[in-house]
This record gives sequence, C-alpha cells and structure tokens, in this order.
Amino acid sequence: MVQQYVTDAQAQGLTQSEIEGGIVSAGWGFAAIFAQSLTLAKDVTRAGVMNAAFSMKNQSFPLYRDDVKISSDNDKDPWLVEALRIVHREGGTWVEASPVVDYNGKSNSFAG
Repeated sequence: MVQQYVTDAQAQGLTQSEIEGGIVSAGWGFAAIFAQSLTLAKDVTRAGVMNAAFSMKNQSFPLYRDDVKISSDNDKDPWLVEALRIVHREGGTWVEASPVVDYNGKSNSFAG
C-alpha cells in the first residue's frame, strides 16, 4: 500500500521530500476516507456524504496500519479515526515507541 502511495504521489508530481514529509500522507489518508464516503453516499449532497462518513463500519484504508479500522456510529460516536501510536526519529528512521492504541467508541462526543 505504501508503494502504491509513493507511485501515485510521484505520478502527481510530488517531490520525494513531500512524499516522505508526513503531512502529505496524512492528507492522502483523509482523502481516501472522503472518497469512500462519496462511494457509500446514497446521494452526493453534503448530508448524504456526511451520513455515509458517520455510518462507516470497520473500514480499512491504504496508509493506515492493518490493525486500524475506521468506524463511526453517527452522533453516538462521530469520530472516524481514533487510533494512535507514538513514534520518534532515531538514526534517520522512525521507531515505534508504543503499539497502536485504539479509542474507537471511547472518545468524547460532539455534543456540548
């Protein structure tokens, strides 16, 4: 999946620095979620796309780790990405400092 991202990013004219910088891959990942929301939407309206996004169940996406699933339960749990891990740079490479922690269904709500 990462190789496909690199190939696609290069085809779109991104530099190696942009590809490896992190912010582009994060945007690429969120764009994949949005594209899936468009696919799942009953109609391509703001409400249709939002309803599709907030109804996702156990979706996997490129560039997300295999054990990270995207799920939402409308207003009960509207957060799509609730997994994280801590990493740090060491000798020019990323080193995992903690395993993935998944807070799916445990984050706060949008309600005030």
